[in-house]
Amino acid sequence: MNHPLLQKASIVFTPTAYGTSTLNSIKPVYTLGTELVTNGTFDTDSNWTKGSAWSIANGKATYDDTSNSGLSQSISFTSSKSYKITFEIISGSGSIAFLSSNGVTTYVTYATYSVGLHTVNFKYTTGTGLSVFASTFLGGAFTIDNVSVKEITDADFDFDRNSTGT
Repeated sequence: MNHPLLQKASIVFTPTAYGTSTLNSIKPVYTLGTELVTNGTFDTDSNWTKGSAWSIANGKATYDDTSNSGLSQSISFTSSKSYKITFEIISGSGSIAFLSSNGVTTYVTYATYSVGLHTVNFKYTTGTGLSVFASTFLGGAFTIDNVSVKEITDADFDFDRNSTGT
């Protein structure tokens, strides 16, 4: 088979198998690095810096919606790497901003979340640590548990195509 793309090596086209008039490639399996959060299940009242509206007890963290404050932990991120945050809202609902800060706040995400398990993927650019920030302006008391942050370690690119051809 004399396909033009086979004439030179290319990251765009890396065949791993072939068939009649087709070349196939395999995208790497989605994988995650090790857990970066310490005590994300809030088993103890430790490892987190709590703002005045936050408390940790009975295996969960609660924001009482009385003042603007954050729940934070120092996490070592690597610039330009992608990360996955998962967390569970046990009760209530509220607008939550996940952010990182080193003098200038960088919002990772900001959205309103209700009861359930949630996932946020982000590419880290600047700052140190991660904060779960809630405020009376953002609105809503809530209880959070099972906070996890892991580096996404699979392929560093995605692709799609405009046809069903292989």
